[in-house]
Amino acid sequence: MNPFKVIQFASSRVLDAEVEGLLRTFLETPQSLMQWIILSGGKTPMTAYQRLAENPPVPVSSVGVTYTDERHVPVDSPESNYGNTLPMLQALGIPGERIIRVQTHLALDKAALAFERDFERTLDSEGVFPLALIGLGPDGHTCSLFTQEDLDACEGHLAVPVQRPSGPARVSITPSLLARVQRVIFLVTGPEKAPMLQQLLDDPSSVVAGRAVSRCQNVELWHAEVFNE
Repeated sequence: MNPFKVIQFASSRVLDAEVEGLLRTFLETPQSLMQWIILSGGKTPMTAYQRLAENPPVPVSSVGVTYTDERHVPVDSPESNYGNTLPMLQALGIPGERIIRVQTHLALDKAALAFERDFERTLDSEGVFPLALIGLGPDGHTCSLFTQEDLDACEGHLAVPVQRPSGPARVSITPSLLARVQRVIFLVTGPEKAPMLQQLLDDPSSVVAGRAVSRCQNVELWHAEVFNE
């Protein structure tokens, strides 16, 4: 039996609409404490981000946004998670002080440390993390955590640098930060992810993504494909 609440959607279109609606609810609902929504990069949530940019709600002042991870690339790179969400952020009018992002103009280690310090300050000021949208790679990674070595390097940290054998280096949040999130949602679409999704459902501890969320209290898995469980 897997530890996730599994929600199957009839199509990616239906899943996109549900993600958009979920984000609208968080953006429009006032809270007594500062709420930080953790956004995933990648293709799966982009339609929801684009729809929010096209028809933006008026966000309350108690909501800020941050990211699961970031490639160590300039903001104007098509690989930048922050850059890809800029149209949404600008349409929403969220000011810079309510955005926690990786400062990729800094050296990798310094960028990771600055990201971590921002999270420490947020927690010190009683900010909370009600929601994290995270992805699942065909190789079983989530955020920018690809291997057990990456997970080991996370111990004692809220954010870490991640070197990659190919492609740009990255900065990622850690299982320690994910464990502070009230509701973690995997967003999974695409037939190429079917084998890894099934493995995650059958044996979460055998997948890096499953181990990354093992300390989380509320993990959901939203997907738009039919799998045997």
